[in-house]
Order: sequence, then C-alpha cells, then structure tokens
Amino acid sequence: MIHPSELTARDAAKAIENGELTSEKLVRACIERIDERDSELHAWAYFNRDQALDAAKASDRAGNKGPVGGIPVGVKDIIDTYDMPTEYGSPIYKGNRPTSDATCVSLTRRAGGLVLGKTATTEFAHQFPANTCNPHNVTHTPGGSSSGSGAATASFMVPLAFGTQTGGSTIRPAAFCGVVGYKPTYGEFGLKGVKENAQCCDTVGLHARSVDDIALFRAAMLGLKTSPLAAAPLSGLRIGFCRTKLWDKADAVTQRLIEDSAAHLSKNGAAVTDYDMSDDIARVAALGKTARSYELHRALLFELTYHFDQVSEMCREGRPKDGAAVTPDQYRGALAGMAQCRDAFARAMNDFDVLITPSAPGEAPDSLATTGSSVFNDLWTALHVPCLTMPAFSGPNGLPIGLQVVGRHAQDQRLLEASEAISQTLAAYRQAA
Repeated sequence: MIHPSELTARDAAKAIENGELTSEKLVRACIERIDERDSELHAWAYFNRDQALDAAKASDRAGNKGPVGGIPVGVKDIIDTYDMPTEYGSPIYKGNRPTSDATCVSLTRRAGGLVLGKTATTEFAHQFPANTCNPHNVTHTPGGSSSGSGAATASFMVPLAFGTQTGGSTIRPAAFCGVVGYKPTYGEFGLKGVKENAQCCDTVGLHARSVDDIALFRAAMLGLKTSPLAAAPLSGLRIGFCRTKLWDKADAVTQRLIEDSAAHLSKNGAAVTDYDMSDDIARVAALGKTARSYELHRALLFELTYHFDQVSEMCREGRPKDGAAVTPDQYRGALAGMAQCRDAFARAMNDFDVLITPSAPGEAPDSLATTGSSVFNDLWTALHVPCLTMPAFSGPNGLPIGLQVVGRHAQDQRLLEASEAISQTLAAYRQAA
C-alpha cells in the first residue's frame, strides 16, 4: 500500500472525504517523513508536531469540510501566519508573531487546509541562501527563494506548499527539486500579509507533485470547481517553442532535452512552431530588474537603516544597493516600458496557446552558496503571465531538469490544461524510452 505521505493531494482529499483516511493519519505520515529527512534537508523554518496533530484532529472532528479538507500545507516563511512565527529568513525577526494570517493562508484554511509549518526561505526572499539542501543530492542547492517549499514537497514531507516569485523563486526551486511549480498571473491570490520584495512583480506561487494537484490547490483558493483537471487535447494545441534570447545560457543537455520534447509533442499532434521573441518584448527583463531594484531598496529600508549589521553582505551589496541609485524618473520609465512589453507580448501570443522554454539553465548547481540563475524566469514574471514547471527530465548527475510552460495573461486554467496534456505525453515518452 502506498505510504499516505506519497498520495497526491487530490487522492488524499478523496480518501479523507470517503472515510478511508483521516487527516491525523496523513499528518502523522508527513511527520514521519520530516523525522526521516529534515535533519539533513532543513526544509522547515518552524514545525511543531503537537500543533500539527492538534489541527489534524480538530479537522477530523469538524468533518474535513472544504476541497482540501484535512490536507497539510507548507507556508513559506515570508508569509504571515497568526499562530506560528514568521521570520522572513532573517535574525532581525526571530520569534516574530504576526497578529493575522496572510490572505493566501486565510483562503487555504477556509478551504479546509491545515498549515503544517513554515518552510525555509532565503533572507527576505532575496539571494542569501537558507541552509536547505536539495533532496536528490544534499551538496546541491534546492533553488530559491522558496527553498524549503520545493524540498519539503519533493521529499514527501507535505503534498502542497506556498512559494513566492519576484524573479524565479517559485519556478526555479520546483525545477531543481523535481516538483511542479506554478506562478499564476500577477495578482491572482493577493499579497496582503506577504513580506514585500518588489510590488511590481511579487506573486504568490504554488508547489505540488502533480499538475492536477496545482489545479486543485488553485481552485480551492479561488472558490472554483475542484473536479480532476481535464487535459487539453494535444491534437491542434498551439505550442510555441521559445528559446528566448538567452538560449546560450542553457547547458547543452537542457537544450537537447527540450528540443527533443518539442519534436515529440509535434509528432503526437501538437502544432509546435518556433517562437522568436522580439527585442521589443525581451527588454522587459532589464526593465523589470530596474523596477525591482528600486522597489526592493525601499521595501528593505527599515532593515537597512536600523539593523544594518544583521542584514547579509549579499543583500547589503546587492540589488537593494543598486536600487538606491535608480531615480524616480527611471523607475517610472521602467514601469511604463514593462507595460508596453506586456501589450506587445499579448499580441504576439495570439497565434499560440502556450510556450515551452527552459525552467532553468540546467540541473541544480553543486553548491549551497547560491540558489542558481533566474535568467529563464525573470522575463515571464515581469510580463505578469502565468507559468508552470514540470519535472520532465533527468540530467547527467541524476538531478531533475524542468520544462517550463508559459501561458497567456489571465488564461491560467488553459495553461494548466495544456500542461497536463504535455506532462502526460512526455511521461509516456520517458517510459517508452
């Protein structure tokens, strides 16, 4: 029999609803995985087993109401929880207790979900790494900034988890850890109670182990119908193969695997054509960097002013410092340029349902001093469009390599349906190979 911690969120919710499983049994199974692996992975910033079990027992007594009734969820530790510390990956906020939940946490609880604990984050969801390790090889980074969410989901400590993304902080750790990561259309879930990084791009994201579980989690939060995700028909699905202007940043193995995938999807009926992004749209990445730097400097002004010595050197000397040199006129110009790029991209996507592109340059780097490069994520975040990474391949070191699927603005459900079709097709391809 499958270990309860390895159930998908959809299957676990169904089993709980049918009386075949209890939330307490599921949480105990997750605790067992935490006991087995977290001493080496360090995926959790806060975890209290008694608190988790009490919540599960209360859920069982209440009848596990809601689409994710009784399902444990990990919450990235820049997201406020009224009943657990929120420390933002910084010693400045050690023991900090918010007085209310973030909007996304409130939505999860309303849908019946349980907050299992707080997952580790880089400092302020910026660049300075947490001490989390990659579950496939502990000398490699799990990615960031949603390090703990990716590692906890991949190692069966929790079936669902929240991340956030301002550049590549949901997609990259999901790709490196071998899970599904979803960054929705900008503004989908609300940001109240999330530590601000750069408001022009900050987005709450989701981690799970299947595309269908992402669909369940998203639908539960939005109060939508939560029936199993129907894959879009692959035949005629209009897929753009987007190498981006940064194709040479991807390693040769990643390039070959994604090219092979595009060819295989085409052979199975998808209408796959190259999408060559224009320079007028591609400039959004540089514009986004300018705007994010300006905003990040201001978002961290309190910490940099009153707790300078407790801020990492990487943060002090990085983008916040760069942002201090950006003028208000340059900032407003960057925002205006980003809006123009989004309009141009919307027109360019008229001929496509989704794009496929790398999730990251390759496997997770063999280092815990870096969280890897976000070059294949920044432009999509700045364009405010939804994107999803799926664990599609295995690299030369046996670590996961993700395929990123990018959708049209506010067409998140279409993105999920297309991603499910692509995931099923590539899974059959790998199995046959």
